[in-house]
Amino acid sequence: MKISVIITVFNGEKYLRKAIDSFLSQQYDEKELIIVDGKSTDGSHEIIADYKTRFPHLIKWINQPDTGISNGRNIALQNATGDIVGFLGADDFLHEDLGMRSCDTEDNSYLSGYVAGKIMEAILENKNKTNKQ
Repeated sequence: MKISVIITVFNGEKYLRKAIDSFLSQQYDEKELIIVDGKSTDGSHEIIADYKTRFPHLIKWINQPDTGISNGRNIALQNATGDIVGFLGADDFLHEDLGMRSCDTEDNSYLSGYVAGKIMEAILENKNKTNKQ
């Protein structure tokens, strides 16, 4: 099961590295990070370009102007290939023990995470149940 994490950025240079590093540190192989930023005027583009060069198989950078966070997220969603999609602020980070590994177990009924100081629980449905709806 693949997980897509989306970050929309606008002048997020101060915390962006921490956000990206927190994604990369997750002990789960089937993941992708989609970053949307086409307007930043600080060092965000240089940071994103550096990570994209070092991790081209994990990071997609959509470098096109958007009209705000909602539009940026919609652009990213059109490019996401994960079975599960989550959002991460450019100034937030994923807790080191997010629990992405639970997606690989037979009992993958939920994925718990700690994002931006809040516990999130996403109910994962069996593919057979999804097909019935």
